[in-house]
Amino acid sequence: KVDPTSAKYIILDLITERLVAVARGDWCDDAKEEDTNSWFCAAEQAINAIFTISPAPEKVTMEILLGHQLGIFGSQDEPLPASNSTAHSLRLSRFFFVLGHIALKLLIYTEVLSSSVRRANGVKTVKKQESA
Repeated sequence: KVDPTSAKYIILDLITERLVAVARGDWCDDAKEEDTNSWFCAAEQAINAIFTISPAPEKVTMEILLGHQLGIFGSQDEPLPASNSTAHSLRLSRFFFVLGHIALKLLIYTEVLSSSVRRANGVKTVKKQESA
């Protein structure tokens, strides 16, 4: 567990914020296909980094997906205007790319957690048998 007042936590938080901004594609211009094409590699690396450094990557990736959702569909409180009722294809491609990559990374993450729990239970069982 990381202390929220420690320098390590503050730096990790700043890095995570920047990685989220890259993965959301905040800098992409929907009028330029080149922006989205170069974004794919950057987003993949940002998501990989989030799963490496974040203690709770599922929460961080939720921020990314919510950011994409707001950019495409608006929110319940402030839906997009009727003139903007169709989503731009580049924006949708970024959303689905991130959605798929996050889904794969979460699957791997849960498998790692599951195997570590099984390993811990196995060690506990062995210790219990040795002490009996």
